[in-house]
Amino acid sequence: MQSLLLYVLVLVIFGPLYFKTFQSPVDFADHKNDLAVVESTFSYSPGSSTGFIACIGTLRNDGSITWEDPQIEVQYFNSTGDRIDAFTDSAYDLRIRPQQQVAFRVSGHAARSRDQYVTHRVTIRNADEGRGGGLW
Repeated sequence: MQSLLLYVLVLVIFGPLYFKTFQSPVDFADHKNDLAVVESTFSYSPGSSTGFIACIGTLRNDGSITWEDPQIEVQYFNSTGDRIDAFTDSAYDLRIRPQQQVAFRVSGHAARSRDQYVTHRVTIRNADEGRGGGLW
């Protein structure tokens, strides 16, 4: 009886850890529509040669999987719709739980002058399945 109790205790304690550690990871490509860009805006700060550009916004997770470390791409366009600049950044330590909204920022040195930056587009290129946060 004691060995059965010990077996059940080991399963209860280490079972969730085993399944979280050894289960197959979820492929973001199969769930890319679960993460949405709710809104975004960009600002340009003048610098010595060109300037510094930053895009801030909000992401929303409409799915049932927690995602972390999203790779966010921001493309910038001029008045004729030509792409003139782009930045891609991974937002490490950013977790997006199901039905949650989180803020993000992607920034860098601008390649052009302020008057060239007319509009932008934000795309979530990749994210990792959230596996951290404890045993349960």
